[in-house]
Order: sequence, then C-alpha cells, then structure tokens
Amino acid sequence: MEEVVIVGGGPAGLTAALSLLEEGISPLVLERSAEFGHKACGELLAERFYGFEVGELVRGAVERVHDGITVRFHGKELRFSGRGIPGWRRDSRLFFINRKKWEGLLAKKVRREGGAGPGPSRSTIT
Repeated sequence: MEEVVIVGGGPAGLTAALSLLEEGISPLVLERSAEFGHKACGELLAERFYGFEVGELVRGAVERVHDGITVRFHGKELRFSGRGIPGWRRDSRLFFINRKKWEGLLAKKVRREGGAGPGPSRSTIT
C-alpha cells in the first residue's frame, strides 16, 4: 500500500485527500492552523470550471448563489459573469462559500472515508 502525506489541510489538500481515498489510498493530512477557514482564499467559486463541477464538493457550505456579480471600485463597475475567463462556462453560476464550514465538512468527509487528517482542533493528527 502506498503512503501519502499531504501538507496543508485547506480545500486543495482535503480535496486531494478525497481523490486519493477514491483510489484506495489513505493519506495523512498535515495542517498547522488551529482553526478552519483562516487562510487567505476566495470564497466565490464558479459552479463549473474547466469541466469540473463543484456542486458536490461544496454541498452544505453554499451561502448564496449568483448569476453574476458587479464590483464597484474607484468609481468603475466591473461585471463578472464568466465571459472572457478561460475555462469558465458562460452559463455557470457563482457560489459564495462559507469557507470555515466548507473546510470542516471536507475534513469530516476525509476522516469518514478513512483518511487521517486534521482533528476537531486541527492541532492534532488522528
């Protein structure tokens, strides 16, 4: 059996752990943060990006769904709706994610599927 250690228990590390678990490999996830959701990272995700659908991955952590977003910055308005962004489908909605809840749900799923990772406090490895 292969042994894999993933350094970083954020969304990318936890998603990698879930992918490995689907292949029958039980990874160990190491995370230095004591709490979920305290890293700089966007909480707005496209529903579909580069052919990957995030719906199942973010289930339970979506706070709002948007068809597009307008940002006002220094007197100018920028509209984000997927046009002109490589890999982003025009009909893709935007999910506003509760990052802390999302990471907690991913960590629980990793542990439930048999991976070793961040415990409730993320300071110990179980």
